[in-house]
Amino acid sequence: MLRYAHLSHLILGLLLLATSLAHVQGAATPIFTRGGLQLFQSRTRATDCQLILPDGTNCTYQPGTTPAPPHKECSFPNDMGMRNYCLFQVSVTSKHLSGIYSLSYTNSSGDFQEDIYNLYLLGGGVPISALRVIENENIYLRIEYSVPGTMNCDVIYPNGTTEELISSSSQSSPNHWGRKDECGVKIDGVSQQHSGLWKLLISSDEAYIYDEFSVYVTPLSSINTRPRPPIEWPFGGPGSVSMSHANSKYCELWNPRKELVQHTLSGCNYVQSIVTDADNGNWTFVFGVNGKFSEESFTQEIKVIKELFKVNATESERFPGGLDLLCSVSPGEISDCRFTRPDGKVFLSAEGLGNADYSYFGDGFRNGDCGLTIHQLKEADKGWWNCLVKTGAKTKSGFLNVLATEVSDPDEGNHEALVTLQKGSDVYLSCSAHNALEYCWFQHPSGYHFKFSTETVLSGLQENTQPRSYKYDDTLHLGICAIRVGDADVNVDSGEWTCHLGVPGSPEEDHSVPITVRVSESGVISLDKEVVFSNGFAVLKCYSVPIGKPLQYCRFLRPDGNGFNVVPGNNSVVLGRYQYEAEGLEKGECGLRIHSESATAEDIGKWTCVAKLQGKAQEEQDFITLRRIVSDPDEGNHEALVTLQKGSDVYLSCSAHTALEYCWFRHPSGYHFRFSTETVLSGLLENTQPRSYNYYDTLHLGICAIRVAGADVNVDSGEWTCHLGVPGSPEEDHSVPITVGVSESGVISLDKEVVFSNGFAVLKCYSVPIGKPLQYCRFLRPDGKGFNVVPGNNTVVLGRYQYEAEGLEKGECGLRIHSESATAEDVGNWTCVARLQGMAQEGEDFITLKRIVEQQQDEGLSTGAIVGIATGGAVAILLIAGLTFYFVRRKSA
Repeated sequence: MLRYAHLSHLILGLLLLATSLAHVQGAATPIFTRGGLQLFQSRTRATDCQLILPDGTNCTYQPGTTPAPPHKECSFPNDMGMRNYCLFQVSVTSKHLSGIYSLSYTNSSGDFQEDIYNLYLLGGGVPISALRVIENENIYLRIEYSVPGTMNCDVIYPNGTTEELISSSSQSSPNHWGRKDECGVKIDGVSQQHSGLWKLLISSDEAYIYDEFSVYVTPLSSINTRPRPPIEWPFGGPGSVSMSHANSKYCELWNPRKELVQHTLSGCNYVQSIVTDADNGNWTFVFGVNGKFSEESFTQEIKVIKELFKVNATESERFPGGLDLLCSVSPGEISDCRFTRPDGKVFLSAEGLGNADYSYFGDGFRNGDCGLTIHQLKEADKGWWNCLVKTGAKTKSGFLNVLATEVSDPDEGNHEALVTLQKGSDVYLSCSAHNALEYCWFQHPSGYHFKFSTETVLSGLQENTQPRSYKYDDTLHLGICAIRVGDADVNVDSGEWTCHLGVPGSPEEDHSVPITVRVSESGVISLDKEVVFSNGFAVLKCYSVPIGKPLQYCRFLRPDGNGFNVVPGNNSVVLGRYQYEAEGLEKGECGLRIHSESATAEDIGKWTCVAKLQGKAQEEQDFITLRRIVSDPDEGNHEALVTLQKGSDVYLSCSAHTALEYCWFRHPSGYHFRFSTETVLSGLLENTQPRSYNYYDTLHLGICAIRVAGADVNVDSGEWTCHLGVPGSPEEDHSVPITVGVSESGVISLDKEVVFSNGFAVLKCYSVPIGKPLQYCRFLRPDGKGFNVVPGNNTVVLGRYQYEAEGLEKGECGLRIHSESATAEDVGNWTCVARLQGMAQEGEDFITLKRIVEQQQDEGLSTGAIVGIATGGAVAILLIAGLTFYFVRRKSA
């Protein structure tokens, strides 16, 4: 216990010593407190101790005696060690106990002595935390306490000096800030000397209040907004720019187009992944700095530098009879240089290297030169050379034509004319040019335009289907346009795709390259689904998927189900009429030649080609239909083309020059309409309502005629087949194809796609049914502008349009467009609009006009020929109707 008593005496003595040191004789001693217990002690031994509090309370006692009971606000420490000194304790709990304290006593010399203390209680201030400020800014400090009456306001600067801001005896200082009842200080343009601890003091009859403020002044030099030198960004490459300060609150970066490209809560650090011309100019940084009242900004000039890439071929000065090929990048340094000869051989050209025929040419990689000297021109050197130059992370490609006697068009490179692939695999297509490309794009057989993107995107290829992903390869600089479309579909993706190439600086339209795509259900595909005997034989072929993948073996199944195989390289004839004909199993081809003179009825129909690919465990197959077309006395009349409106009945007929034993029709879907003169229901398509049909009882007249109810545009349009069974015929049934077109309206276009040929193109549409007269017709161009052309008038409308058809009275509307005067607005989706005589509403249909670089002569019947055949068919129907009427009358008679 004694030990603890000594320890408490020591602590109390230290507190008294601190209070004694704070006292200065002859002046009020300031005391700054946050509240709580406050000690007041005489400086010497004393008697007659008295402490007067700010609220007038008088506390007294005699040292060395037992004090009276504690006062309400004063107490007396029970400490024997300090019993000869005056010692008071005051618990400062409110502002009413702040202010002037008077401690009076009689000292050891018998003299009266008074010690004055100004006790300041901590109050709230603005700002409440340490203030960080940039040099030359203004600062504003204020105690968050107002005094209704007279007060004094003082500031103690960090260097210890004091200034009266408000005094009852003098005018306010210009550094005072706030209302008259507030104590605050403002300093304009702070400097380093203003860093430190500040105090504001309020003294009034009501209270003595103070607050402390820590101020840190940051040198202005730490914020560098001086102009910076321009930054160079390479065109097409990445570029970066940054601004960071330790005191940054936020940063905004605005590009030359006044677009905000970055906003951060610290400094800016921006990377432009692909630099374009739009990035050239002044970029603006706008940022806020801790301790600065206004935003700062400065501009940074960005210069976009374009590398010049040049290719040329000149006669060699060092090797007479040779050529110097040069692909140069300026400005820039290259790291790799390669040349590819027309036959595909690659040379890695580098400074100081060469062989007997070739060597490096140029001023060095450091100067951006990728070159090759051909010492003596040889035949293998003639044609298109390709150079690949690597500079930084980029690769550039150039093409040079070396004195070839016959070379392809400079824009035309290589492509696969035919691509085969399996269902579900990726559709990967490419075409190329002997130039770097500026852009390219692919068009789907449906007409869908795949917009260029080297990132994977989703296509809206078909409505009501899942979007499919696609992306282009980043190979435009190599002159290659390549696309990958996911999940190949047999029905959707088979057909003609078009690759369109945009060559920089070309004055022509985009070069277009057709690519035929066939998608197979299996690993084997037949490209010709239907084959007819020609020149005494027919050849059935199937191929591996993709084409060129070697086959282990192949075999065929005849329509009657019997199978056999034929051996490549063996000229022997199997079964008297079959022989192998293809490029070889190792090239993925299986082919069968059938000799017509020895062919039998069992050869006509659906064949199956079966093959096994090398390395595969399972066989694959596809189908080919073999037909024999003859023109004999059994062949009569039929309509080659029938047009009708949606919802009407499909009425078709064909005939022979003899009575028929039986007949039947095949639908475009392959459905077989069994013969019945009574109305029956067909199971034409799954998941659809059955449709009624019936045959006419006209077999004895040599006529096969059918009526099918409710024509459908999507289901019934296509090629129907009429099959005629002639009594006693040793041949297979005679088949007659009939093309059916079903229209949504009273007008139909038979050629949905037309290309310019021989200097012009003709767009035609017809009444439904064909031959029904039209009152008028007109056309809408792809750009939405319309006009009409008048039959029998040879004038040219708008310099390039002219009527061309058989006449409105025959239900035909036609427009000839002259190729030489056609413009881009002519290419696209045209609308043919016409009104049939006696009808109140117009009908319409659509025709797509295309222009291709290398036009091909369309095979098959022209529209005029088709219409002629249709007209003849109509006459035949009238004749049949007359005969039917005659026989009915005769029977009734």
